[in-house]
Amino acid sequence: MAPPDFADQDAFPSLASLPTTEDSDEGLSGKWWLVVQIKERMTITKPTVVAADREGVDLAVTFEEAGVDESAWRKGRCLVIPQARRTVGKATGFVRVPEGQAGSVKTVPGGWDVLRRMGDVSDSTCAGCGGEGTSRCLGCGVVRYCGKECQVAGWTGGHKGECKGFKAIREIWGDEANE
Repeated sequence: MAPPDFADQDAFPSLASLPTTEDSDEGLSGKWWLVVQIKERMTITKPTVVAADREGVDLAVTFEEAGVDESAWRKGRCLVIPQARRTVGKATGFVRVPEGQAGSVKTVPGGWDVLRRMGDVSDSTCAGCGGEGTSRCLGCGVVRYCGKECQVAGWTGGHKGECKGFKAIREIWGDEANE
């Protein structure tokens, strides 16, 4: 699996680059995902998070439906919002997730650092010694190792903190972002 190219600003735009809620679909092509890192939850009347986009710009993401599962919305994690649109008018720093679309929003354990790190992972090289990686991590299925010794060293050397994030990225995109 080739990881998504999170540097691709067409596929992973900032808030300012998103189409607005008033834009027509004409002229829009491809798929895009707004990825934001959660700063805090602020649910008062509607499920809401305050987050920062890829450029560090703060915004609010509100969900228009009740009963949204907020249990995975923790500070430092990323929300992935497919086909997001920013609001216009007085509330320009908002993205609203319409009724019925909350299920398409996913959470990645870890912030932008985990997403960017995944782009550095080789599909054939052992993450421990740099040799030929013959087996994949059983947790994420992304990182490769040549043997048990490198797997243990890789796990304690940092993969433990990124494994769940890599798994979430693989489950969300697979190869879809690279098509």
